[in-house]
Amino acid sequence: MVNNGAKKIQLLGQYQAKLDTKGRLFFPSKLKKILGKNLIITRGYEGSLIVVKRDSFNSLTKDIQDQPFVFGAARETARFILGNATEITLDSQGRFLFPAYLRKHAQVKNQVVFLGLGTYVEIWDKKTWDDHQKKLETKISSISEKIIKTKKKENEN
Repeated sequence: MVNNGAKKIQLLGQYQAKLDTKGRLFFPSKLKKILGKNLIITRGYEGSLIVVKRDSFNSLTKDIQDQPFVFGAARETARFILGNATEITLDSQGRFLFPAYLRKHAQVKNQVVFLGLGTYVEIWDKKTWDDHQKKLETKISSISEKIIKTKKKENEN
């Protein structure tokens, strides 16, 4: 959920857009209404990108930043998430210049899919998302079961 004044609003749904010839991307208006125009974009997992409201970035990355730098996994995660983050500002038409290094990470060629995932947005290359979603559909039951089993173990301890 994203705190939007007095209300907490969840980012939901799927939206498609195309990269223009100048390397700009239209940010979906429904998501813009919730997040505003000042955003941070960074690398995500499975070849995706993560977009959050600029004001929310620290709370999203708090666990990463709170880890002692002597832990190798903490340093690597900080490099991956924080070291690849950049601030973007949507123009009056809701577009932003899509950084080339992030396009390369997400293998974005032309069409993208935006996914509203509660507190953040993911951006995927459309073909990569379609392929990932097909794999996800075959594994979602076992993934959900693992989460439930992990939660039960945590509650037992």
